[in-house]
Amino acid sequence: MLDWSQRRVNTQRDLASDLRKQAVFLDRDGTIAVDVPYCRRIEDFCFWPEAMEALATLGKTDFLIVVITNQSGIGRGFFDHDTLSVLHSHMVEQVTNHGGRIDAIYYCPHHPDDGCACRKPHPGLLMNANQDMGIDLTRSYFIGDQESDVLAAHAAGCKAVILNRSGATSTESKAEKSAADLVEAVTWVVDEAIRPLSE
Repeated sequence: MLDWSQRRVNTQRDLASDLRKQAVFLDRDGTIAVDVPYCRRIEDFCFWPEAMEALATLGKTDFLIVVITNQSGIGRGFFDHDTLSVLHSHMVEQVTNHGGRIDAIYYCPHHPDDGCACRKPHPGLLMNANQDMGIDLTRSYFIGDQESDVLAAHAAGCKAVILNRSGATSTESKAEKSAADLVEAVTWVVDEAIRPLSE
C-alpha cells in the first residue's frame, strides 16, 4: 500500500537513497490531466492525449519526476485526503502502465484564504521536496499551465516552462519557455539539461 500523505507521496522506491539531484516538477490539473474543477472521481480524471508519451520520455531520464498540485477542494470540504489518495493512485498506476513514472506527489490541501506557504505561487511544496530528496533546485524545471506555477518555480530557483495549448502568444509570462503541449515541454527540458554537457 502506498504511503499517501498531505506533504508527500513516495510511489516507487526509497528516494532518500537516490543519488539523482535534478528534478522535473509537474503541475497536475491542466498539465498532466484536463482541468476538471475539484476533480474527485476517477471517471472524471482525464489525461491530456500527449501526457503518457511525455511521462514515458521523462521516465527514461535520470530526472526525479515530482507532481506539485494545489488541491483546495479538501480545504473547501468537497473531498478528503483519502479521496485524493484514490485519485492519485489511479494516476500513478496509469502512468506506470504506459511506461512512465511519478516519483513523488506533493499537494496543498488548504483553502486559498488560509494563508499557507505551500499553495502555489508560494514555493513551499518545492522546498519540501528539496528537503526530503536533496534536489538541486537550480538545475531543476517546473512545467505548468498557470503563471502561479512559473512564480513558484522561480521563487524556488527553478526554470519554468508554461504550456500554451491555445496557441496564443505568452508574451507576459516570465517562464523560460512556452510550449504547445507536454511533449514539447519535456523535449525542451531534456535538451536544455544536456546542452551544457555537449558544449
